[in-house]
Amino acid sequence: MDIIEWGAAAAAPGRFLAAARAAVADAGLKMSDIDGLCTASVLSTMWPMPVTEYLGINPRYTNGTMLGGSSFVAHILPAMMALQSGQCNAVLVCYGSTQRTSTFGRAEIAQARRVAGRQRRLRRRIGGACKGMNPAAGDRRDIDDAAARFR
Repeated sequence: MDIIEWGAAAAAPGRFLAAARAAVADAGLKMSDIDGLCTASVLSTMWPMPVTEYLGINPRYTNGTMLGGSSFVAHILPAMMALQSGQCNAVLVCYGSTQRTSTFGRAEIAQARRVAGRQRRLRRRIGGACKGMNPAAGDRRDIDDAAARFR
């Protein structure tokens, strides 16, 4: 398959669609042959749903497990199992991103690291004062009170 070059202004769905179509063509298939889909995105927990619409397919098998950057490697074994079990006949494992065009540059990364470093140091200093607390369950005030004692 040829490497596809992109302009910085290309949108992620455009990249994704072009890469998916190129992969299907490279396999000697048509998009209508695809009845299995494995894809994931940090942008959406239900990413396979709009992808099926973008691609115009109706898969019998989908996998949208998001594991970070390794999701697409992790999709391979379940895709193979779906093929072997007869759930589907052709699975497309696909991904598209515009990460190279991010405006989050070196200065922003350095600032994020400084903030994360302060948070880690504060957590170490607080230590056991926050054990068993769950910020999602409304314990945020208790954690903030404990943190204030160590400032």
